[in-house]
Amino acid sequence: MNPDIPFEELITLGGDDRMHILESGRNKYNVRPDVFRNVFNRASCTCSPFSVDGYAAAYKLYESLDSETFAETRQRHIEEIKGLINFEGCDRFDVFFAPSGSDLCYYPLLFSKLIHPERSIFNVITCPEELGSGSIAAFDGKFYSSENQFGESVVKGEPIDDSFVIDRSEFSARDSDGNIINHRVALLETIQEKYNSHSVIANLVIGSKSGIENNVSIVAHTPEDVLWTIDLCQFRASRTLINGLIGMNCCVMLTGSKFYQSPPFCAVLLVPKTVSQRFGKVDPSAVKAFSKVLSRHDIPLEFPEIREHLADFRNYGLLLRWEAALTEMKAIGKLGTYAVNQQIQAWNQSIVERLGKSKYFKLMPGQDKTNKTIVSFRVKIGDDRFLNHSELTDLYRAICRTKTDKVDDAEYVLFGQPVKYGEKSFIRLALGSSDIRQFVASGVDTKRDEQLIQLIEGYLEENFC
Repeated sequence: MNPDIPFEELITLGGDDRMHILESGRNKYNVRPDVFRNVFNRASCTCSPFSVDGYAAAYKLYESLDSETFAETRQRHIEEIKGLINFEGCDRFDVFFAPSGSDLCYYPLLFSKLIHPERSIFNVITCPEELGSGSIAAFDGKFYSSENQFGESVVKGEPIDDSFVIDRSEFSARDSDGNIINHRVALLETIQEKYNSHSVIANLVIGSKSGIENNVSIVAHTPEDVLWTIDLCQFRASRTLINGLIGMNCCVMLTGSKFYQSPPFCAVLLVPKTVSQRFGKVDPSAVKAFSKVLSRHDIPLEFPEIREHLADFRNYGLLLRWEAALTEMKAIGKLGTYAVNQQIQAWNQSIVERLGKSKYFKLMPGQDKTNKTIVSFRVKIGDDRFLNHSELTDLYRAICRTKTDKVDDAEYVLFGQPVKYGEKSFIRLALGSSDIRQFVASGVDTKRDEQLIQLIEGYLEENFC
């Protein structure tokens, strides 16, 4: 990838086809990353345009980019991630990069090949309907997009390598009424049944699209050779929680393009050293199976025997996106936890109360079991008629693509795209890190949230009443 490509184009490269700028002037999420100054953003659970500070930091880095600064910056990013997450004096994990949360799902497959090369893989997946759009295909060892990070065309849905034998079980996030399901017993039974004959990868979610948080206590009740991955891609979690997961030998998936409001997409997998120490002798063919999805520079320097079998590809777009994310991480990290949580709680309570008073909205069940920076709700017409996924998608596109003068200091608004569960669907309002920093500085102000909600209500009145 050429670092001399214009900044606005470079930040959309080094990923997959979800990042393409379409005829609408936006990507498939109705976002243009470099258009952010006149945007009211409540879509940080899906993807975001830049924050003001993130843009400034990424552009400053862009002006000095070359192959030498790439290596230096990647190492700095690793050190900053470790510094923000590790407790003082500790170094308990390695940092593996990827273009997106979906790409992170390939890593457990690679690790399984290194730890149990003779076994077939069995994937246990929770909250499948609330994961990233490409995650299930990646868990299956298939291309989830028509383009990889190298800009090459691939066949969506085809295996990344013909050698894979992968089975899986899925455990839905919600029942038909939207209630969050506790799958603890079924998960344990499935793992116990499979772990003697398979390399078992078990995946839990803390912070799904609607903020669902699986109970991780189940990890302690499973065999030690189960490879646990915890999807924290929303990155709405405390340092204490992440370190607790590392201490339980869990690999942790994080992204900077949701809560930390970097443009889509940028991701890392935190791999406990207790896990990476289990990697056996590296079979070149096992690594080469991932050569169409992973780059040499995604892999830490500590693993030269893995790196040497992957392409020497420098993903400058990913580097810039992580620069923006880390700028936000460092900024909000300077604020006290109490002050941050107080502002989040105040915003959440205000939004929940407002939506609860409207005849057009019904809050999703389990609000007490989800992250307070996300509020999820269904949209209804009358007493028993709810908009389906297609209708919500039309609503989402119509509002997010259309200029408005009804929200203060904004020409465009963004909110969380529809999430389908069964035959039903819901939308979301979500805070990002820069929003919370503004609240801490100036106090919670939900005036523009109210205007956005009224904008949605106006669309419903115009089109359905």
